[in-house]
Amino acid sequence: MVLVPRDTPGVTVLRPLSVFGYDDAPHGHMEVLLENVRVPVENILLGEGRGFEIAQGRLGPGRIHHCMRSIGAAERALERMVDRLSTRVAFGKPLSEQSIWHERIADSRCMIDQARMLTMHAAHRMDTVGNKGARQEIAMIKVVAPNVSCQVVDWAIQAHGAAGVSQDTWLAEMYAHQRTVRLGRTARFRASGDNRRMTDIDKGTSARLPTPHGEFTMTAYFDRSTGIEHLALHCGDVAGEAVLVRVHSECLTGDIFGSLRCDCGPQLQLALARIAALGRGLVIYMRGHEGRGIGIEQKLRAYNLQDQGMDTVEANLALGHPADSRRFEAAAQILQDLGVRSVCLMSNNPLKVLALQAQGIAIVQREPHEIDANPENAAYLGTKRDKLGHFLRG
Repeated sequence: MVLVPRDTPGVTVLRPLSVFGYDDAPHGHMEVLLENVRVPVENILLGEGRGFEIAQGRLGPGRIHHCMRSIGAAERALERMVDRLSTRVAFGKPLSEQSIWHERIADSRCMIDQARMLTMHAAHRMDTVGNKGARQEIAMIKVVAPNVSCQVVDWAIQAHGAAGVSQDTWLAEMYAHQRTVRLGRTARFRASGDNRRMTDIDKGTSARLPTPHGEFTMTAYFDRSTGIEHLALHCGDVAGEAVLVRVHSECLTGDIFGSLRCDCGPQLQLALARIAALGRGLVIYMRGHEGRGIGIEQKLRAYNLQDQGMDTVEANLALGHPADSRRFEAAAQILQDLGVRSVCLMSNNPLKVLALQAQGIAIVQREPHEIDANPENAAYLGTKRDKLGHFLRG
C-alpha cells in the first residue's frame, strides 16, 4: 500500500463515476489515470507485501460499521413501509389489510433482529478474540446485513409503487447503496470465513520420495470441489512457525520437459534444494494451474500467439481468459492440515502472497526466488515484472 499525493506528477483525475446512476461528486469514486508516477520508497506503508495486512486491520471494524448502517437502513425502510401500507388503498381496501403484507412485515422484523444479533455477536468476538479470531463472524455478517437490507428496502419500494423508485422518497437511493455494499460479500466471505467448508480437501496417501536434493515425504490431497489432486512434498517437521514454503503451480512444459520459455522448472528444483539444505520445509504442488489456470491445450495456443508477437498476458486475454485465473484456497488448507502456522514464502509474486494471506495464512517473510533469465524467457520474465508486478530484476 503506497501513499500517492494528489499533486504528484502523472496523476490525473479523469472524471467522477456515478454508482447506480447517483452522482457523489466531488466525493465518491473517481477514474484516475497514473502515467509514470513516482513516489519515494518511504511512501510504502509498513513495508513491502503488507498492504493486505493494513487493509484487513482497517476493514474488520469497517465492515461492522457498514453492517450497522445496513441494519439502520432496513429499520427506516420497514418504518416507511408500515406507514405507507396504512394509508395506501388498492382494490377497495388498505394495503395493510392484505395478508401478503402481514407476512412481509413479519419477515422483515425477524430478519432485521437476526442480523442485529449476529452483528452484536461479531462485535463481541472482535472485542474478546480480536479481528483475526473473529474473521468468520465478520464475514458472515458482511453477507447477511446487506442482503437483509436489500430485501426490506425492496419490499418498501413495492409498497410505495412508482413513488418508491422516484426522487420523492429516499428508497431508490438507499437500495442502490445497499446493493453496492453487497458487491464484495462473496469474495470477502471466501477471504475471511471457514474455508474448510468451501474447498473440501481430503488427505490421501503419503510415501517416501528420495530426490537428488534429499529425501522428502510426498502426500496426496484431493480437492472435492474441483476434482483435482494436489501434492505436498515435505521435509522435516513442518508443524509450527516460519516454515520455508514454495507454493508451486503445475507447469508440465517447464517442470517435466524442461522448457526454456518459462522459469518454472528451475524454480521448482531450487525450492527443493533450499528446503533439503535447511532440513525443514515443503513444496505444495498445485495441479490444475497450467498456464496460470488455462490448461495445457490453451497454453499451447498462447505459445503460438506469443511467437506471433504477443506477451504472455496479451495471449491469455486474446484467448478469452483472465491474465491469471489461479486460486490458492487448497494450498491454504494443505498448510493448515500439516500444522503450518506461519510461513517464509519462496515467491516473487505479490498476488500469491495476498491470496494466501486472504486465506488466513500468516506470512512472516517473502523469500526472493529468482532464476537467471535466458534468451527464450527474458521477455516472459519482463512481462511478469512489468504487467503482473513480480519482484524481478530489470
